[in-house]
Amino acid sequence: MATRDSKDFPPTGDVDIVFISSDHVRYGIHSKNLEAGTGGFPPVDSQSCLGVTSEPVPLPESSSVLDLLFPFIYPMDRPKVEEMEFKIVIELAEAAEKYQVYSAVHRSMGTRTFWN
Repeated sequence: MATRDSKDFPPTGDVDIVFISSDHVRYGIHSKNLEAGTGGFPPVDSQSCLGVTSEPVPLPESSSVLDLLFPFIYPMDRPKVEEMEFKIVIELAEAAEKYQVYSAVHRSMGTRTFWN
């Protein structure tokens, strides 16, 4: 399968870490946002092997999940979780909990009332 770049998080410019989804979409992310907005990603050292010049770090989640997760670590509009299908909300909640993206965890778990 061919690799493509995320439309919202392209691996260009001043990003210092590149992730790749299970369906081969590359995401350029700023380590400062990971440090400030998550607790589940390891710290990125500018001298580490996680820099832009190295291979992307593979994540087991699909691009449909990462497209929803990464906006929660940036100051941008957040996905409208209450308008999503239950299955995708569960996948988002699992990834948010795994990577400790607490703003996404709270948002996705708060949506459970819509299905109860």
